[in-house]
Amino acid sequence: MKLTFLALFLCVTGLFATEATSQVAKVTIKAQSVPFKEILSNIEKQTEYYFVYDKRDIDLNHKVSINAHEKTVEEVLSTIFRNTDIVYAMKSNNIILMKSSDRMLAMMQQTNRKIITGIILDQQGEAIIGANVMEKGTSNGTITDIDGSFTLEVASNATLQITYIGYTTQDVQVKNQSSIRVLMKEDTQNLDEVVVVGYGVQKKANLTGAVSVVSSKDLKDVSSSSVSQALQGKLSGVVITKSNGQPGASSDIRIRGMGTFGDNAPLVVIDGIPADGGLESISSSDIESVNVLKDAASAAIYGSRAANGVILVTTKRGVSEQSSISVDGYFGLQRITKYLDMCNAAEFVELQNEAIANANRWISGSNITPYFTNSPASYGKGTDWGKELFSVAPTYNINVSAQGGSQNSSYYMSGGYVNQEGILENTSYNKANFRINNDNKYGERLSFGTSINLSTSLQHGTSNAAGDAYNTSPTIPLYEADGVTPGYAKHAGENGISPVYMANLSNPDHRTYKVLGNIYAEYKIFDFLRFRINAGLDFNYYEKKSFTPTYNIADRYGNTRSSYEETRGKNVTWLTDYLLYFDHTFSSKHSIDGMAGFSQQLTTDDDIYGIAYDYVSESKNMQILNGGTNPTDSRNSGAKSQLAMMSWFGRINYNFADRYLFSFNLRADGSSRFASGNRWGFFPSFSGAWRISQEEFFNVPAISNLKLRVNWGQLGNQSVSGRYPTIATLSNMSVLMGAGGYNHTIVPGYYVANLVNKDLKWETTTITNAGVDIGLLNNRLTASAEYYDKRTSGILRQQVIPGTVGLGAPNVNFAKVANRGVELEINWQDKINNDFSYFVGANISTVRNKILQLSDGKDEELRDGGHRDTYINKVGHAIDSFYGWEMEGVYASQEDIDNSPTYGSAIVGSIKFKDQNGDKKIDADDRVILGNSIPKMTFGFKLGAQYKNFDFSMFWQGDLGKKQFMPYEKWLNDGGINYGKWWYDNRWNGEGTPG
Repeated sequence: MKLTFLALFLCVTGLFATEATSQVAKVTIKAQSVPFKEILSNIEKQTEYYFVYDKRDIDLNHKVSINAHEKTVEEVLSTIFRNTDIVYAMKSNNIILMKSSDRMLAMMQQTNRKIITGIILDQQGEAIIGANVMEKGTSNGTITDIDGSFTLEVASNATLQITYIGYTTQDVQVKNQSSIRVLMKEDTQNLDEVVVVGYGVQKKANLTGAVSVVSSKDLKDVSSSSVSQALQGKLSGVVITKSNGQPGASSDIRIRGMGTFGDNAPLVVIDGIPADGGLESISSSDIESVNVLKDAASAAIYGSRAANGVILVTTKRGVSEQSSISVDGYFGLQRITKYLDMCNAAEFVELQNEAIANANRWISGSNITPYFTNSPASYGKGTDWGKELFSVAPTYNINVSAQGGSQNSSYYMSGGYVNQEGILENTSYNKANFRINNDNKYGERLSFGTSINLSTSLQHGTSNAAGDAYNTSPTIPLYEADGVTPGYAKHAGENGISPVYMANLSNPDHRTYKVLGNIYAEYKIFDFLRFRINAGLDFNYYEKKSFTPTYNIADRYGNTRSSYEETRGKNVTWLTDYLLYFDHTFSSKHSIDGMAGFSQQLTTDDDIYGIAYDYVSESKNMQILNGGTNPTDSRNSGAKSQLAMMSWFGRINYNFADRYLFSFNLRADGSSRFASGNRWGFFPSFSGAWRISQEEFFNVPAISNLKLRVNWGQLGNQSVSGRYPTIATLSNMSVLMGAGGYNHTIVPGYYVANLVNKDLKWETTTITNAGVDIGLLNNRLTASAEYYDKRTSGILRQQVIPGTVGLGAPNVNFAKVANRGVELEINWQDKINNDFSYFVGANISTVRNKILQLSDGKDEELRDGGHRDTYINKVGHAIDSFYGWEMEGVYASQEDIDNSPTYGSAIVGSIKFKDQNGDKKIDADDRVILGNSIPKMTFGFKLGAQYKNFDFSMFWQGDLGKKQFMPYEKWLNDGGINYGKWWYDNRWNGEGTPG
């Protein structure tokens, strides 16, 4: 049927007041470059609609493409008429097409609006205050009042969008209604939540790998100066420990145990850019989510860099047409939670005197004069060096952010500052950072944006003084009698100089400057195909400066040569990614999405070092390398190295009816570390999942989600000492040449420093993982359980060779290590009413670390670790197990010594060790493995609640089943060093006493 334009115009005022059944009728149309008339005919066949138009205004031969599956008629019409001058209106079963004009549209907008009122309620029927009610597709909106009510003028065919924190978004069609009543549904666990994975995102419900997620809210609840500390205990299978207690100290992160003898740190990726130390350079306030890829199925897309797991950090982005400014901060006080329980001065003197008396009694020929002649009680408490060196220290953090944008552009900007005074004397840390994220759209197909983070930090002081708190004798005062001279040891029974003085003597500074950023562009070639380019930069510059002055304490202790040393260096990584994404649904049940990519990376390290001596002035202005007056002893050095990588990778995901999920990943990495022929490594993974809860036969109302997962895959590792492990390196040396005496010449030269192994290749980690996810009671209760078996072979390490070789050992692919364990996460969250909500969560994980193979022909290797042969790597046991003699008590008498296995230095009262092999003597063969530092179990527990605008949260985390090595206990027999209180209370002092 054809009507004139005049007839259409006369009826336009009534068109939009009618009910539009296009909101209900849905069509499926797939067409590639076909005329308008074929699309319109297809719609008429699938619905009860008829199109009305003037053929003089509508070009029916204009060709369009569309791929619509179960879409409303309105959505289809909006798609095909986009970027044309055609508008449409609906009247009963007629759809009227016409040419647009500014005058007509203005009239339509003025004459087709209505007032809509409504009330927004929760599932208990209570009013929701402050819910957002928006006319979808516009900036027209309002919020509900104290009764949950609202009034809004909207277009007659409008769709209202209602949002409120903690509830799923609701879209309500106005149609011919003048008043609506909306019941909001709680969003306790949204299975449509998008989770960040390698080079993309996936719906949480469709994950086939082991991925743990920490949201921005979880991080916001923790007051911490670093992101790694904020993550402690929140992720099953992830152990995070600080390397030391100094402010700003880095953290050691281990995912599912230790898989290699070298670097076990995971790969950190921030907004798509691998970041060296990046976790500590950004602010936790800027983070939207942290996703940890723990198994091969999820991490294999990163190939060679993923053997130790992957941490993906996504920062916050702006939201178009929603502007906001946020200020958050905290102030806190830090203190040491537990001091080592050491002897006071009286107890220390008592032990010293007892030791001398016992030596004179039991050691033949011993006649030692007591160090302390006064009674022990006269020395009193003495100096508690732990409490003198450690104190309560303030810390604060402030962060300001702003976000907003227009319809086609958005931004997020933030600036933050952290200041942390150390609990240890003369230590501190501060950090400033600035971030800007920007996203833009140009038309419907092109988008581009940037992410830039700038940061600088200053770490002051050193943690070395912490050990002095327990080494220094408690009989030494803080200051001598003059109140100026620092306390010092005055006779043989004491040891040390006031550690407070020593801590303030040296002032090392470590300053860093970091730029981490990327720029991207993405073009949608078709609705199912898009191409993306990422270009990233990770720039790190650092300075380490330390000045050691001269000092003299009572002409007994001191330093006669001042010195200054400085290190400067930079690390620069350039990265480019070229990514092609495919996503297509072939029918109502079959969908495939995939990704193919190519990546290049170049890392350059460059550093210089210098040290100078004998400064005339020790003022701050003179603390430079040129300030030293002794050029003979001054030294300098420098180095530069590069590492290049090239990668091809891809992923295919198949989804059948949201029930059966399959995924395949493959990555090929080439590294300049390896010689030709072994340069490339190939790392595949396979995974599958079955969503039982989506099956038609599954009808258990209490179970809202049930999914089984299984996967297998391989990951690579190229971390080995040095950038050039397969190339013989040269070192410089100067030698004397000539006949002898004064007739010689210093001749510089070079020599080969190490043996090389041209056959060195990739270290490979193979992971098998099985898991189950379950949601109960509308997903208010969720749980996830994992079992994993992680085996690393061809481990990169230095070969053990005799010292007589005279050259550095080559790197080889020796050893195999296994890690097995289980992980469990469980969470409950609920609302009592509209004002009060709460959550409870826990996670627990276990790991068993075991060496399966060492170097050829060996089943154990000793490592001193700085304390003689303290550690052992032995087949069947954990990496770096503690190794030594097992203590059975003390020798109580000479008879006890005579009846015990032979021990050359045994005297009455000395430690008695166990004869492990029964050969009636104590020697090196009686050493045994005493444990290891890898926790057998880690756990975390959280609890929180929110009442209106107030929230409260608590968090606990810990570990079980590990041993701690205390090197201070090895120094108990060294003169003057203090003793632990346990040794005082349990010491042997004759028959009938402890020991």
